[in-house]
Amino acid sequence: EAESTAAADDVVMTTEVILAGATEADAAASEEAYALWRDQFPLAAARRDYYGLLSDRPSVRARFLRLASLVGVPAVEALEMFRRDMWVLSEPSEKIPEKLEALRSVAESEEEVLDFLRAAPRSIATTTAVEIRERGLENMKLRAAVGDLYELIISPARIVVKMSAARNAQELEDQLGAQKEGAANEEVMKEAKENQRGFFQVLTVAFFGGWTALLVWA
Repeated sequence: EAESTAAADDVVMTTEVILAGATEADAAASEEAYALWRDQFPLAAARRDYYGLLSDRPSVRARFLRLASLVGVPAVEALEMFRRDMWVLSEPSEKIPEKLEALRSVAESEEEVLDFLRAAPRSIATTTAVEIRERGLENMKLRAAVGDLYELIISPARIVVKMSAARNAQELEDQLGAQKEGAANEEVMKEAKENQRGFFQVLTVAFFGGWTALLVWA
């Protein structure tokens, strides 16, 4: 428990250092990135947690600034690069370097890497470094195109599910009241998880079931 607390303190300290060193433009870009991520993951934003990953506002903003640094572009450019899909901000920052290294190993140039990230921003979050090396860039591009097609097909259902998620998130936010940072209160979260268990099952099937079936062949 002591080690866990120390690790959490290190994360908070790193977050504070990253945010304190941000320029005005970087800070503004990170705020917008958080807003986009929150729109995509309203329940995680309300919980301040994404499957064990601390996801309060400062943590997500810091992950975005770290992402921009790892990709090697200004924060404003990274914002445009990942604007379509902020899933990567639901990944721990320490997992990104090995994925970028793998992507660079199968690309012919850094520009090709950046072009791929612009075209398929979700891929860096949903694919492992091993898969990237095994599949290669062309296969990755094909998978991303199939994923985009599936997203287009299910877009009407996605709107309904997203609205439901937003409502549940707002209810949770109301329960948490004035708490702005850190993981959500444990007792409130326990109750919320019980109330939302059925919703998460529907969400999983709606978003990932068909997508996995379409991509498993690739």
